[in-house]
Amino acid sequence: MRKRRWSWSLALALAAAVWLAPGCGGDDEANSPAPDATGGDEQITAEITSLEAGATLEAGDIEVSVDVVNFEVVDKLGQELVAGEGHIHYYIDVAEIPTTPGQPAVTKDDTTYHVDATTSYTWQGVRPGTHTFGVQLVNNEHTPLEPPVTDEVTVTIE
Repeated sequence: MRKRRWSWSLALALAAAVWLAPGCGGDDEANSPAPDATGGDEQITAEITSLEAGATLEAGDIEVSVDVVNFEVVDKLGQELVAGEGHIHYYIDVAEIPTTPGQPAVTKDDTTYHVDATTSYTWQGVRPGTHTFGVQLVNNEHTPLEPPVTDEVTVTIE
């Protein structure tokens, strides 16, 4: 009986050591953010490349192009979640890009966002003023990645 208790105690001690080990190191890897749950070990990024922050543009049609890294943009809108794939939500003049986990990444006003399975979208007839254009990579069923992957650029339209 004594031997069985020792084995059980040893098993618990080993399990605790394995469970605690990843969080107690001092190396950079242990302190870095966890990889995106939907994209594996590689960093997923989205960057607006067609607009430069602070630029002045003419009123009219404004194209927003996005450089996407480590994420496959696919035309499976509304389908079930598949790790590492989805589409892009484009935003114009939203106070905050919607990034609530498990909730559709849409705004209350459907004129302030557009859903597309391409890496560029053209906003038609943008009027003069200061405008913020945003993008977000989302899962097939329109929910944000975890952590969210977004980019925004503010420009002046004359």
